[in-house]
Amino acid sequence: MAKRPGNDDGMLPSPTMIRNFSTDLDAGDADCGEGAAEDVSLEEILNLYSQPINEEQAWAVCYQCCRTLAQKRRKRGFKSAGASAAEYLRRIEGPEDVVINRDGTVKLHFEDTSDKYKSSCTSLEVIDSLGIMIYKALDFGLKDNEERELSPPLERLIDMMTNMEETKSDPCPDEGYEATEEEEEEEEEDREENGEEEALAFVTSASPISRIQSYRDIIAICSSHLPSPLDAPNHYQAVCRALYAETRELRTFLEKIKSAKENLRRMEGETHGDPVKDLNELENADWARFWVQVMRDLRNGVKLKKVQERQYNPLPIEYQLTPYEMLMDDIRSKRYKLRKVMVNGDIPPRLKKSAHEIILEFIRSRPPLNPVAARKLKPHPQRPQSLHERLLEDIKTERKLRPVSPDLIRRHRLGEDHHYRNAV
Repeated sequence: MAKRPGNDDGMLPSPTMIRNFSTDLDAGDADCGEGAAEDVSLEEILNLYSQPINEEQAWAVCYQCCRTLAQKRRKRGFKSAGASAAEYLRRIEGPEDVVINRDGTVKLHFEDTSDKYKSSCTSLEVIDSLGIMIYKALDFGLKDNEERELSPPLERLIDMMTNMEETKSDPCPDEGYEATEEEEEEEEEDREENGEEEALAFVTSASPISRIQSYRDIIAICSSHLPSPLDAPNHYQAVCRALYAETRELRTFLEKIKSAKENLRRMEGETHGDPVKDLNELENADWARFWVQVMRDLRNGVKLKKVQERQYNPLPIEYQLTPYEMLMDDIRSKRYKLRKVMVNGDIPPRLKKSAHEIILEFIRSRPPLNPVAARKLKPHPQRPQSLHERLLEDIKTERKLRPVSPDLIRRHRLGEDHHYRNAV
């Protein structure tokens, strides 16, 4: 099979696609903090990078979508006569229906239909559309003669989700009895009521799932993909959160590059030099390609370290962290190599910053800080008292003596003097 150049972490983005996307950005700094925490659809992510998502992100999106669908089904309960068609589940038409929130949760925007009397889809039909959508996201941008090679577990999951017509048919149906749609819906709801906790308990004790019947089965398969299935909720939500944050950072970076180019054009007559010229000639596609390379270097690293220098984590944590968090993790773990500094005047007067250095500088300048009002500080721990302080405290807490009047002290002294004279 012909493989597209690149890997799961990044492929070459399209200049036209990124240029068109960056022109739609709002004016000002599109910060990931408060006031700009807008949702990002999976279609926007694919168009921005002009590349498919990697497999770890596909597992996370599939897991989060099934969690959302299971919650929506439990809230819906049963069909009512006055319910509108918009309240029922619909097939997922494409990546535009999958919206990733800032915290890593996923919302589903089903396409509206003009026929309000149209019956809703069953959960198996929604699962089939979800599998097709995940495959399209993994196959995004490939030519007709190219096919992406997936890992066996992910390929098996997509195959089970999109080929359920053969498994759900009963080879020996009971004659004279036909289950109604309402009874089938009730059975599906009963399977979903137990929720995600039972799915995690099921995957840790039972044999591998051979047939998908509900969202719980997909949640169990995605959980079994990890070394520790109990960590699946936090891990997959962190992967989606990092995907959202990285996309927002890239959009903001492209907007800053756009404004910087406009400033450079205005200063064109004042500054002359190769560094400015080289950076000015870089297009959005080049910056996006450099961005992907920097993200790959931050995730994979370029130098092996001893096992003792970093605590082993069985989860692929590099997909959970935002770009800034990955950089800070490298600094804490000392996964860096210092350059030699020349002090004898050999440094050129104007340093040429590479695109990688500019991107790293941009990431360092944007830590994901929370607003001061939202911060909750822990109570200040009480400092243990020193030996001197404890001694003074004991002296202060000793039993106080009864005060004596000055006249009594004077008479006592006079009595001692008289007794002394008589003795002499």
